[in-house]
Amino acid sequence: MAAKTTYDFDMMLSNAREAYGEELYKMACEGKDFVFTFSDNVAPSSSAGKLLRDFPERCFNFGIAEPDQVGASAGLALAGCTVFSQIFGPFLPLRAADQIHTDIAYNDVKVRLKEFGAETLIGIGGGKVVDSVKAAAFKCRLLNEVIIPTIAATDAYTSAASCIYGEETHMMIEAINSPKNPDLVLVDTEILLNAPVRQFVSGMGDALSTYVGGLVCQQNYLNNHHGGVGTHSALAIAKLSYDMLFQYGRQAKLAAEKKAISDAFNAIIEVNILMSGMGFENNGSSSDHSFYFGTLALPNREEYVYHGEGVAFSTCCQLVMQGASNEQLDEVYRFCRDVGLPITFDDMHLSDLTDEEFDIMTRAALDQAFIHNQPFEVTYEKVLGAYKAADAIGHLYHEGGSLL
Repeated sequence: MAAKTTYDFDMMLSNAREAYGEELYKMACEGKDFVFTFSDNVAPSSSAGKLLRDFPERCFNFGIAEPDQVGASAGLALAGCTVFSQIFGPFLPLRAADQIHTDIAYNDVKVRLKEFGAETLIGIGGGKVVDSVKAAAFKCRLLNEVIIPTIAATDAYTSAASCIYGEETHMMIEAINSPKNPDLVLVDTEILLNAPVRQFVSGMGDALSTYVGGLVCQQNYLNNHHGGVGTHSALAIAKLSYDMLFQYGRQAKLAAEKKAISDAFNAIIEVNILMSGMGFENNGSSSDHSFYFGTLALPNREEYVYHGEGVAFSTCCQLVMQGASNEQLDEVYRFCRDVGLPITFDDMHLSDLTDEEFDIMTRAALDQAFIHNQPFEVTYEKVLGAYKAADAIGHLYHEGGSLL
């Protein structure tokens, strides 16, 4: 067995800070005109303590007065000093913007302004944790992103997209499409093997939708999640992930239940995390998630299923609405039934739905933009009919029947 590779992120960060502090100290030793200005306690946290100890007369602490710090730094530079000014990252552009423009840029003053703060965000967890980290990295000037999945329940880890959900409704309220994907996705199979089996199966449900939705977008020249049209290689990855689910999914679940590493288990980890993430983002999405999002609009119904479980049933609904062949429906329904993915409203813990609740779900699904990524007009009647017909087919398979 190969030895594990471990990463000491604290040591890496410590080494960078020490090097930075040593360089400041070297500059002070080499030039008598060197001046260091800083705010609050930034200098000690950046390993500049040695500089403060040996050259206190050249170090000026401005507390929380960042605008004064920038203005004073400009004045010192005009007086002939070599100024190195360090401020917490977010405060430099927000609090001292006018001084940067007027005192430094306008007068072409040579002041080295150094932001000091986070450069990398590390997300350890499942889909919602990772989406939060990616959204934060995007809103903080595209910080580096390191993602470490603890469950294989979603294909969100590799994608640039972040979905933000409402606390009360659990409906998606914002979709953020970053111009870049995570810088590193570090997958430890041992961690994932010890995660709940149900979440592993949920990831298969999320992956099931990738090819079904992507194929519609490709065949009809609809945009992918980057605003372009998918390539042949993108669709090939999605199709391979779809085929691998049927080939390895049942075996992989058995391995997960026994906490046993197997080729099938590793294959489905690759499908759930890598291939599905690449596939949905580069091909585009259709109605494959929208039917599930419609169910989340129901009041007084407690959400029971995981994301991927709901997406599996939603994918069944899309296939029914599209008029998929009996052969494809049989393959999908048998697979979902065998691994434990929902194929009826009862499986979704949405038994005895009323006409009013069907109306709420249908209208909410129609409000989803991606549901209209179809070559035909998606109407109220088609969505409602797909909900009811997909549920009926699911009951048929639970009762031992078949469409073939």
